[in-house]
Amino acid sequence: MKNNKSLIYQYDETPERKNLNRQVAENIRLERVKRGYTQEYMSLQLGISQNVYSRIERGLARLDLERLYEITALLDVDVATLLSFFPKKRNQA
Repeated sequence: MKNNKSLIYQYDETPERKNLNRQVAENIRLERVKRGYTQEYMSLQLGISQNVYSRIERGLARLDLERLYEITALLDVDVATLLSFFPKKRNQA
């Protein structure tokens, strides 16, 4: 069992995984800012601390599917928007 956990941990630390986390985090941040929401507002709505929410936006916290769906609902976007590797530029509607 420990071997499986260490393999999962090693997988989580790959550069590709880190880049994915950062891209999703950046997409969340861009959508939040576009709506004029603060990190404090988001954290209150999600029932988490502002510190935890900040870690999500910096790509430092593991984001499970349940939390991802909560964020999409709060931002009124579909999951594909947050998982996109090529988010729309800020000046595009």
